[in-house]
Amino acid sequence: QLNEQRQTKVYNYASKQLEEQNSNVTSIDKNKKVYILGKTAANPTEVSYGDAVYDETIDTNIPRNADCALVIQGDSMEPLLHDGSIVFYKQQCEVENGEIAIVDIDGNGVTCKKVYFNYDDNIVLLKSLNEKYDDRELSPERVRIIGKVVL
Repeated sequence: QLNEQRQTKVYNYASKQLEEQNSNVTSIDKNKKVYILGKTAANPTEVSYGDAVYDETIDTNIPRNADCALVIQGDSMEPLLHDGSIVFYKQQCEVENGEIAIVDIDGNGVTCKKVYFNYDDNIVLLKSLNEKYDDRELSPERVRIIGKVVL
């Protein structure tokens, strides 16, 4: 009986609850190592490609479904992700509305943002968690999802 927009909200909420529940059960793999592949901007107006550091790995507190790691640069994703912290992600080319992702913009670099797709207006909205920064609206052609951030 809910309209489509409210149905989507309920589905997204239930999906996040299930993900949290499952991650609490088996969230850390004590025997896993992942490469730190460089840096990602957590800045609303900049993107960056850090040099890949394939000889540097991290092996503590790695989420089970993480493939890679990046170092956060900037404060736009605070209070969740701080400047200099390591963010883990699962390589995938799609995310759901409201998920935090590593995003390539125009092939010029990557950033870490909460992603929303507005299909009616053909816009991808990149949202910082830090309220002092404005949202960034881009056409879908300019955005490529690298992976979903896993915590």
